[in-house]
Amino acid sequence: MPLFGQAPVPAPTLPAAPPNPPPAQTDPGVPVSERPRPLVLLLDTFQIVEGEVARVGDDYELRQGKEIRRFPQAKVVFAGESRDAVQKYLLARASNPTPLPPAAGTPPPSGEVNAAALQVYPTKIQPVLMNMCAKCHCRPDHASRFKLARVPEGYANTESARRNIETTVAFLSRENPTASPLLTKALTKHGGQREAAFRTPTHPAYQNLELWAYWATLPNGSPLPDGIPATAVVAKPAPVSAPGSAASATPALLPTSVTAAAPQQPVVPASATKPAASADPYDPAVFNKTAQPNR
Repeated sequence: MPLFGQAPVPAPTLPAAPPNPPPAQTDPGVPVSERPRPLVLLLDTFQIVEGEVARVGDDYELRQGKEIRRFPQAKVVFAGESRDAVQKYLLARASNPTPLPPAAGTPPPSGEVNAAALQVYPTKIQPVLMNMCAKCHCRPDHASRFKLARVPEGYANTESARRNIETTVAFLSRENPTASPLLTKALTKHGGQREAAFRTPTHPAYQNLELWAYWATLPNGSPLPDGIPATAVVAKPAPVSAPGSAASATPALLPTSVTAAAPQQPVVPASATKPAASADPYDPAVFNKTAQPNR
């Protein structure tokens, strides 16, 4: 039985998203005119700002004393007359969440993405990426192809989740899912990092990410497997060496078989190492305590 009780999703295709959909809202908020008036804005970063607000073209202009700030319309989720109005909007939205539509994106190089795995992405995988990758990969000036849209914890943003799914599945390998770029990058230092996002492939959060990557490349509608077969290739982290040493100058090579990988790291099914402290194997609190204890 799948861990999350997810029923197989029969849809074999992933329809395209409509162009530039507006932020999902349960209430459009109060109208904002060109004449400034005291308002409270809820931004798509979950930040609340308040002051004298007016519409200037497609932007919201907010004055706080002598300071003037502008926010594009796409960044403003809700405009209210008070913080209480914003709170009521958030409570209404939480009680009536907008379902995530199927994502439109580039599937792994050689086939279809398992839609059953995509259904749990916003609540199980996206929080992991926000915790481990958002600092760099959500920056507007980030240059790599793995560029994510920031989604704060506890906040549902359908369009951002769709974009993040598209980005993530493009870094999966159907032929060798456990050696997908999504996973190998998580185990190696890159982009000026002092250390890899995950120091070891035995970390519970990494093993859950690895299991999801394997699940996503299974035939469409396949339920969550109990673990990864021993025949799967397991990605290994780069060796940690002193700066300037010969080992640090040589890139780590992925093993091409389980036999080659075995002397370095035994293959352990992800289900065998689930954290005992939480019923949810994807609980962000579990890996935060281990991977980033000082945060």
